[in-house]
Amino acid sequence: MAKEHFKNFLSWLNWLIDLVLIRLRAILGLKENIVFYSDQDYHLIHLAPVVKSLSLLRKARITIICSQQFDTSQFPNIRCIVGSAYTWKKPLAINLLISSELIEVPKYLAGKSVYFGHGIGPKINHLYSEMLGGFDYVYCPCKYFYQKLSTDMPGLRLREIGLPVLDVKPKPEERKYLLYAPSWNIDETLISDYNSVLTLLSELEGHEVIVSLHPLLARDIARGKLPKLISFSDTPFMKMITDTDFSSSFEVLLESKLVIGDISSLLFEALAFDIPIVFDGNETVYVECKATDILYDLREATYPLTEICTDDLIRIAIQEDPRRAQRSKLARRYLSNDGFASTVFCDEVCKLLDKT
Repeated sequence: MAKEHFKNFLSWLNWLIDLVLIRLRAILGLKENIVFYSDQDYHLIHLAPVVKSLSLLRKARITIICSQQFDTSQFPNIRCIVGSAYTWKKPLAINLLISSELIEVPKYLAGKSVYFGHGIGPKINHLYSEMLGGFDYVYCPCKYFYQKLSTDMPGLRLREIGLPVLDVKPKPEERKYLLYAPSWNIDETLISDYNSVLTLLSELEGHEVIVSLHPLLARDIARGKLPKLISFSDTPFMKMITDTDFSSSFEVLLESKLVIGDISSLLFEALAFDIPIVFDGNETVYVECKATDILYDLREATYPLTEICTDDLIRIAIQEDPRRAQRSKLARRYLSNDGFASTVFCDEVCKLLDKT
């Protein structure tokens, strides 16, 4: 009991020191400290537009902390650190912590904390977490998440933001790929039968197919925990993203004319760019992820995998696109602040900092 009281006292003391440092820095006119945290390098892509915008809008000292090595060249003049959120041991006078991961917010943090998820795939079972309550604010990357949390976790301070990375406007004339992006799940039985999909795609001709596995799916295949991919040796028009010059699946998405997937964020990001979508039919994962309420609209807005197994059917989906109206309806229901999410995000951050 005495040890617990002592630990609580130290936490309170560290919080007080942190608060004093924040106030002292403000009095001295020093830059505000904004920290972005992510535990995966591929999650940083969703934070990049905001980091760059804030670095121009705000006279702040911005730091990015990531648990993995990452490409720091995309963040010029930004302090980048490889490290874990759980290794912060002393007050750092952080005015604002923005995390793309559900973490236990450090008890010493006297500044504000914001959770901003790293994707918009409707894995609601992962979204509903008591750890959300540890953040001062939850910034929602899509309307669907905002509405679900508003109804089911009403005690949270929510802001409907949107996904800043979707603010870009790709050129339709540059779309030339079919992108297949299967997702990963800790429960192997919920992972789509990716080899069946690849077999169907291998029978197509006249289309360049790029396969972008979720990084954790690629990891488990490489470790032998999941079946190996079928061979691409006889299908030169099919390539893994690692065999191309693209640095991320999002870059491929911007140049894709059709996207095939299950519950991955990319499937729903395609809505923002009016790209025809093929759903692979894995409805079980939606049931387990507590997202069955979106299934009807998803079926109406996307093409079933069995209906695009020939070149003619793909041509119809891409050129005539008979489900475009339903896809637009789903986009309006699902997405937030289409084209302006970075502005909304930065405005909310500036208002938050001005209050501290």
